Amino acid sequence: MSGENKVSWNVKDLIQNGEYYFRIQAINKIGGGEFIELRNPVIAQDQKHVPDPPVDLETHNPTCETITLTWKPPMYDGGSKIMGYVLERQKKGEDKWERCNDFLVPVLSYTVRGLTEGKSYSFRARAENAAGISEPSRASLFVKAMDAVGKEGLKKRLVCSKSYQPIQAVDL
Repeated sequence: MSGENKVSWNVKDLIQNGEYYFRIQAINKIGGGEFIELRNPVIAQDQKHVPDPPVDLETHNPTCETITLTWKPPMYDGGSKIMGYVLERQKKGEDKWERCNDFLVPVLSYTVRGLTEGKSYSFRARAENAAGISEPSRASLFVKAMDAVGKEGLKKRLVCSKSYQPIQAVDL
């Protein structure tokens, strides 16, 4: 139909989870047309929004293959319960962010595995609710995947092994 216009109307003061039927009639200077009625009721619910990003993302306990992330929930959940979190990593010098977890993380910490020893990574988190996925949190500072050096003056470090052989100590 040419000249099609979309018209909307905000209906207020509905009862939460109440069922409502609506009918619509077009009226012009000649008169009113037939009513159009919905076949099924509309259930009044609060409109849901995508949540804000998680906050205060921190990195902890880096090793040559893992790092633990912690964060706080978003300031605003979008009016819907947070179902979980998506964690992403970026290698230093690259533009691409890649997902760290296959499934939503339902808690506020996650240990990222499969890092490459000696490479530096930045991390960020996104929150997901029924309306969708948030924008990313602020990215962490870059952290190098390496085992922490023990006590001051220690001249040895552990070398990661991807096989099932014992880890060996190497003089520095």
